[in-house]
Amino acid sequence: MHGVLRTCVIGREKRPKEEMLRLVVDAEGEIWPDVWAKAPGRGAYHCLRPECLRRSAKRLAAMRAKFPSVRADWPRLRARILASLDQAIALRMRQARPKAAIGKDAASRRLGYNQNLVVVVAKDAGEALQRWLDAALAWRKAEGYRTELVSGCTKRELGAWLGREAVAVVAFPAQIAAPLARWLQWRAWLLEALEKGET
Repeated sequence: MHGVLRTCVIGREKRPKEEMLRLVVDAEGEIWPDVWAKAPGRGAYHCLRPECLRRSAKRLAAMRAKFPSVRADWPRLRARILASLDQAIALRMRQARPKAAIGKDAASRRLGYNQNLVVVVAKDAGEALQRWLDAALAWRKAEGYRTELVSGCTKRELGAWLGREAVAVVAFPAQIAAPLARWLQWRAWLLEALEKGET
Protein backbone atom coordinates (compact mmCIF):
# COMPACT_ATOMS: atom_id res chain seq x y z
CA MET A 1 0.00 0.00 0.00
CA HIS A 2 1.37 3.38 -1.03
CA GLY A 3 1.63 6.39 1.23
CA VAL A 4 0.95 10.04 0.56
CA LEU A 5 0.83 11.09 -3.10
CA ARG A 6 2.77 14.05 -4.46
CA THR A 7 2.84 15.63 -7.92
CA CYS A 8 6.04 15.61 -9.97
CA VAL A 9 7.00 19.24 -10.64
CA ILE A 10 8.07 18.30 -14.18
CA GLY A 11 5.61 15.67 -15.46
CA ARG A 12 2.68 16.67 -13.20
CA GLU A 13 1.95 13.00 -12.53
CA LYS A 14 0.98 11.92 -9.01
CA ARG A 15 3.12 9.26 -7.36
CA PRO A 16 3.82 8.11 -3.80
CA LYS A 17 6.20 10.68 -2.32
CA GLU A 18 8.72 8.01 -1.31
CA GLU A 19 9.17 7.23 -5.04
CA MET A 20 10.25 10.81 -5.80
CA LEU A 21 13.15 13.09 -4.93
CA ARG A 22 12.20 16.03 -2.73
CA LEU A 23 13.57 19.41 -3.80
CA VAL A 24 13.80 22.37 -1.43
CA VAL A 25 14.41 26.04 -2.17
CA ASP A 26 16.65 28.16 0.07
CA ALA A 27 16.24 31.86 0.87
CA GLU A 28 18.32 32.85 -2.20
CA GLY A 29 16.11 30.82 -4.55
CA GLU A 30 18.61 27.99 -5.06
CA ILE A 31 17.12 24.51 -5.48
CA TRP A 32 18.68 21.70 -3.44
CA PRO A 33 18.02 17.96 -3.49
CA ASP A 34 16.73 16.51 -0.23
CA VAL A 35 17.61 12.84 -0.74
CA TRP A 36 16.67 11.87 2.83
CA ALA A 37 13.42 13.94 2.64
CA LYS A 38 14.11 15.48 6.05
CA ALA A 39 15.13 19.07 5.29
CA PRO A 40 12.92 21.78 6.83
CA GLY A 41 10.66 23.97 4.73
CA ARG A 42 8.37 23.51 1.80
CA GLY A 43 9.45 21.36 -1.06
CA ALA A 44 8.53 20.10 -4.50
CA TYR A 45 9.03 16.62 -5.95
CA HIS A 46 10.76 15.27 -9.06
CA CYS A 47 10.21 11.63 -10.10
CA LEU A 48 13.53 11.53 -12.04
CA ARG A 49 11.98 9.16 -14.57
CA PRO A 50 13.57 9.31 -18.04
CA GLU A 51 10.59 11.04 -19.65
CA CYS A 52 10.69 13.80 -17.02
CA LEU A 53 14.48 14.13 -17.12
CA ARG A 54 14.23 14.96 -20.83
CA ARG A 55 11.98 17.94 -19.96
CA SER A 56 13.65 19.11 -16.76
CA ALA A 57 15.65 22.00 -18.22
CA LYS A 58 12.51 23.51 -19.79
CA ARG A 59 9.98 22.70 -17.09
CA LEU A 60 11.95 23.44 -13.92
CA ALA A 61 10.76 27.04 -14.13
CA ALA A 62 7.31 25.65 -13.22
CA MET A 63 8.54 25.72 -9.61
CA ARG A 64 8.12 29.52 -9.73
CA ALA A 65 4.38 29.03 -9.19
CA LYS A 66 5.19 27.70 -5.72
CA PHE A 67 8.50 29.50 -5.13
CA PRO A 68 8.53 32.90 -6.93
CA SER A 69 12.24 33.56 -6.27
CA VAL A 70 13.47 30.20 -7.56
CA ARG A 71 16.56 30.01 -9.80
CA ALA A 72 15.73 27.32 -12.33
CA ASP A 73 19.29 26.25 -13.18
CA TRP A 74 18.93 22.60 -14.24
CA PRO A 75 22.65 21.83 -14.92
CA ARG A 76 23.56 23.07 -11.42
CA LEU A 77 20.69 21.15 -9.80
CA ARG A 78 21.54 18.01 -11.79
CA ALA A 79 25.13 18.13 -10.48
CA ARG A 80 23.84 18.62 -6.93
CA ILE A 81 21.45 15.69 -7.29
CA LEU A 82 24.22 13.36 -8.51
CA ALA A 83 26.58 14.46 -5.72
CA SER A 84 23.84 14.03 -3.08
CA LEU A 85 22.88 10.61 -4.41
CA ASP A 86 26.51 9.46 -4.41
CA GLN A 87 26.90 10.59 -0.77
CA ALA A 88 23.63 8.96 0.33
CA ILE A 89 24.42 5.71 -1.51
CA ALA A 90 27.92 5.54 0.01
CA LEU A 91 26.55 6.13 3.51
CA ARG A 92 23.72 3.58 3.18
CA MET A 93 26.10 0.98 1.70
CA ARG A 94 28.45 1.43 4.67
CA GLN A 95 25.51 1.10 7.07
CA ALA A 96 24.14 -1.98 5.29
CA ARG A 97 27.50 -3.68 4.74
CA PRO A 98 27.29 -5.99 7.80
CA LYS A 99 24.09 -7.48 6.34
CA ALA A 100 25.34 -7.52 2.72
CA ALA A 101 26.18 -10.66 0.75
CA ILE A 102 29.11 -9.33 -1.30
CA GLY A 103 30.31 -11.18 -4.40
CA LYS A 104 28.89 -14.11 -6.34
CA ASP A 105 29.46 -16.83 -3.73
CA ALA A 106 27.90 -14.90 -0.85
CA ALA A 107 25.08 -13.60 -3.05
CA SER A 108 24.40 -17.13 -4.30
CA ARG A 109 23.85 -18.35 -0.73
CA ARG A 110 21.66 -15.34 0.11
CA LEU A 111 19.52 -15.80 -3.01
CA GLY A 112 18.61 -19.25 -1.69
CA TYR A 113 16.94 -17.77 1.41
CA ASN A 114 13.21 -17.09 1.72
CA GLN A 115 13.88 -13.39 2.24
CA ASN A 116 12.94 -10.30 0.25
CA LEU A 117 16.13 -8.99 -1.33
CA VAL A 118 17.58 -6.07 -3.21
CA VAL A 119 20.31 -7.27 -5.58
CA VAL A 120 22.72 -4.72 -7.04
CA VAL A 121 24.66 -5.86 -10.10
CA ALA A 122 27.34 -3.78 -11.79
CA LYS A 123 26.56 -2.78 -15.36
CA ASP A 124 30.00 -4.00 -16.41
CA ALA A 125 29.59 -7.43 -14.78
CA GLY A 126 30.58 -10.33 -17.03
CA GLU A 127 28.16 -12.34 -19.16
CA ALA A 128 28.65 -15.50 -17.09
CA LEU A 129 27.61 -13.66 -13.92
CA GLN A 130 24.61 -12.17 -15.74
CA ARG A 131 23.50 -15.65 -16.90
CA TRP A 132 23.91 -17.05 -13.39
CA LEU A 133 21.95 -14.15 -11.92
CA ASP A 134 19.14 -14.50 -14.49
CA ALA A 135 18.79 -18.18 -13.57
CA ALA A 136 18.88 -17.45 -9.82
CA LEU A 137 16.25 -14.73 -10.14
CA ALA A 138 14.02 -16.97 -12.27
CA TRP A 139 14.23 -19.66 -9.57
CA ARG A 140 13.39 -17.12 -6.83
CA LYS A 141 10.41 -15.86 -8.82
CA ALA A 142 9.12 -19.43 -9.30
CA GLU A 143 9.46 -19.98 -5.54
CA GLY A 144 7.52 -16.78 -4.83
CA TYR A 145 10.45 -14.88 -3.30
CA ARG A 146 10.55 -11.13 -3.95
CA THR A 147 13.72 -9.69 -5.46
CA GLU A 148 14.39 -6.17 -6.68
CA LEU A 149 17.25 -5.99 -9.19
CA VAL A 150 19.13 -2.71 -9.59
CA SER A 151 22.01 -1.86 -11.92
CA GLY A 152 23.57 1.30 -13.31
CA CYS A 153 26.85 1.47 -11.40
CA THR A 154 30.24 0.03 -12.34
CA LYS A 155 32.18 -2.64 -10.44
CA ARG A 156 34.64 0.01 -9.24
CA GLU A 157 31.84 2.30 -7.99
CA LEU A 158 30.10 -0.57 -6.20
CA GLY A 159 33.42 -1.70 -4.75
CA ALA A 160 34.30 1.80 -3.52
CA TRP A 161 30.92 2.14 -1.78
CA LEU A 162 31.51 -1.22 -0.06
CA GLY A 163 35.16 -0.62 0.84
CA ARG A 164 36.51 -3.02 -1.78
CA GLU A 165 38.40 -2.58 -5.03
CA ALA A 166 35.69 -3.93 -7.34
CA VAL A 167 32.40 -5.75 -6.71
CA ALA A 168 30.16 -7.20 -9.44
CA VAL A 169 27.14 -8.20 -7.34
CA VAL A 170 25.80 -7.71 -3.83
CA ALA A 171 22.55 -8.79 -2.17
CA PHE A 172 20.91 -6.90 0.69
CA PRO A 173 17.85 -7.68 2.82
CA ALA A 174 15.08 -5.51 1.33
CA GLN A 175 14.09 -3.92 4.64
CA ILE A 176 17.45 -2.15 4.95
CA ALA A 177 18.02 -1.47 1.25
CA ALA A 178 14.72 -0.05 -0.06
CA PRO A 179 15.94 3.57 -0.25
CA LEU A 180 19.26 2.35 -1.64
CA ALA A 181 17.51 0.67 -4.58
CA ARG A 182 15.55 3.84 -5.30
CA TRP A 183 18.66 6.06 -5.15
CA LEU A 184 20.63 3.74 -7.41
CA GLN A 185 17.77 3.76 -9.93
CA TRP A 186 17.56 7.57 -9.91
CA ARG A 187 21.32 7.80 -10.36
CA ALA A 188 21.22 5.32 -13.26
CA TRP A 189 18.42 7.27 -14.99
CA LEU A 190 20.31 10.56 -14.58
CA LEU A 191 23.61 9.18 -15.88
CA GLU A 192 21.90 7.46 -18.82
CA ALA A 193 20.11 10.69 -19.77
CA LEU A 194 23.42 12.57 -19.55
CA GLU A 195 25.18 10.01 -21.77
CA LYS A 196 22.40 10.33 -24.36
CA GLY A 197 22.42 14.13 -24.14
CA GLU A 198 18.76 14.09 -23.08
CA THR A 199 19.14 16.22 -19.97
